Amino acid sequence: TLEALRKENAGLLEQVEALHKQLTSAHLPAPATGTDAVVPLQTVDKLQETLQLKDKGMLRLKQVFTAQANLFREAVQSLFGYKIRFMENGKVKLTSAYAG
Repeated sequence: TLEALRKENAGLLEQVEALHKQLTSAHLPAPATGTDAVVPLQTVDKLQETLQLKDKGMLRLKQVFTAQANLFREAVQSLFGYKIRFMENGKVKLTSAYAG
């Protein structure tokens, strides 16, 4: 198995050298096709970190929106005496807080 790994490593090094030559001769990034696509690990890590930050921000926005919506519902109920229920179809249903 060690010999197989050495052969695989040599093949990968040859691919890297060939890609490096393509990049230096064209002075432009070579188009990535199929299995020849090479993305630096740092780029992948940075994109994953950015995605996690965006997910965290989205979760925080949802939490704040939910809290503000609940505050709005409580204010309407205490001021006007109606409970608000937002329906899935976009409509709003009002019911009296004092109706039995």
